[in-house]
Amino acid sequence: MTAIPAYALITHVVTVLGLLAVGKTRTFRKAALLLGVLAAAAIVSQLRLTDYEVYAEAFRNIDLRRRLADQTSPWGFEVGYAWITYTARYFTDEFNYVRLLLVFAALALKVALLWRWVEKASVVSLIFYVAIVFYPDSYLLRAALASSFTMLGVWVLMVGRPAYQFVLALAIASSIHLSALIALPIWFFREVDVSKVTGLLAVVGILLLGAVGIGHSSADLAANHLPSGLGIVSKLVMYRSSELFGGNVGLLRGSVLIYTAITVLFILLKRSISMRLPNYGLVLATMLYSMVLLAGLSDYVVLADRLFRILGFIFVVAFGQILLSIRKEERRLAALLVVVVLNVAPYFVTPYDIGLL
Repeated sequence: MTAIPAYALITHVVTVLGLLAVGKTRTFRKAALLLGVLAAAAIVSQLRLTDYEVYAEAFRNIDLRRRLADQTSPWGFEVGYAWITYTARYFTDEFNYVRLLLVFAALALKVALLWRWVEKASVVSLIFYVAIVFYPDSYLLRAALASSFTMLGVWVLMVGRPAYQFVLALAIASSIHLSALIALPIWFFREVDVSKVTGLLAVVGILLLGAVGIGHSSADLAANHLPSGLGIVSKLVMYRSSELFGGNVGLLRGSVLIYTAITVLFILLKRSISMRLPNYGLVLATMLYSMVLLAGLSDYVVLADRLFRILGFIFVVAFGQILLSIRKEERRLAALLVVVVLNVAPYFVTPYDIGLL
């Protein structure tokens, strides 16, 4: 295996494509973003990442002589993901092609949403995503794809589409990863209007909640009230005693600090952002809810990170909106400085020594 700074490379490739698109037509910019997504997926498909063998082995064990429901070895995967891989097995025996497709699909849908939410800041927002957020998404294949459909559901609510479209998006997401059901409460955020003072107090309250830690108590509550046959219950019990998965990681970690800073800025810039962003309150409420998952559950690390991963992309959207709030004459310089920092960040926030397959 050859060690490479894979995620720094992805960030650099996306940055170069983004810079080439500056000042070009909307069609050219869209094409550059799409090419960046394809490059990211192609690089990831060549890496040996966490969970790779689990997914690859399950794919190799698919027996096409049997129906999906009659597979001899249960995979423990949700029906949507199982159907995708079972169908893909008819076309290829190589799991890396399937992984490329899954990563590309999840990324492409997120980029399409970025274009809708923050078109003029979509390139820098994508660079932020691949530099800071993308690493776990690149190996948590089911969660990443489920997150994309969940974010589609949030966008549906933002633009006032019919309720069934939100339900459909979450149904697809939860069929790929059951944790997407954590997004159901967002339905009740549609008419929320959060003032600056209330928002800042909520951030303080969430951090205090995180200092106490409600992850293990929440997991115990779920395990005691959900049917014992559910896979999620057995995983909660299994992870609980694990120091790696069930430990307390606290609040002084990069993800909490970054997303807290984005949330505070999003609140302070409410007047500017709400003039551009429909349903500002819905987005902020979703961010605060996501912070409860990330910080409040921080005493149970795998629960906090996996649930937050479903909604975490909302912070990429918020990052773009914050950038757009900078005065136009200063925005280009600010974007340039941000891009430089983001191209350095992967050398410190993502693993360097990832091997090629």
